[in-house]
Amino acid sequence: MNPLERARLEVDEALKAYEACVEREEAEYGPEYERVTFMEYEAPAPGPCAEAFPRLLRAVRG
Repeated sequence: MNPLERARLEVDEALKAYEACVEREEAEYGPEYERVTFMEYEAPAPGPCAEAFPRLLRAVRG
């Protein structure tokens, strides 16, 4: 696997992990999802999806 293929794979995996996290939160919070995620972004400790997003950014930058 060449470096570009490896980078693409890392981005795909990170994106899938982030999307799965968002789907789980949407299912858990239902119609309150937007309000709850806003509160998570304002809270001192980020939620699990907020932690998955930097992984996606690192993979894209790599």
